Amino acid sequence: WVRVPAEVPDGPCTVVLRPDALSVDPAGPITARVVGSVFRGDHYLARARVESGPELSLPVEGRPHPGDELRIRLDPGGALAFEASETPG
Repeated sequence: WVRVPAEVPDGPCTVVLRPDALSVDPAGPITARVVGSVFRGDHYLARARVESGPELSLPVEGRPHPGDELRIRLDPGGALAFEASETPG
């Protein structure tokens, strides 16, 4: 994925993303494949799967179709990291 500055010791951690931390960007470093989408009135919410990570949901313009490739950018300011033993929230 991408490096995110974090104040946690080396080792396993949990990363939590703000909903607006992910956006479609043709030059984005993250590649994902659309697995589904839902119309939300003024945009579509795409469900996309990355090769080595969880399924993501993010707003997109226009209707994406299953199998479409999305390039995604992560705003590091929208990512929070916690030691694996901590519970976020």
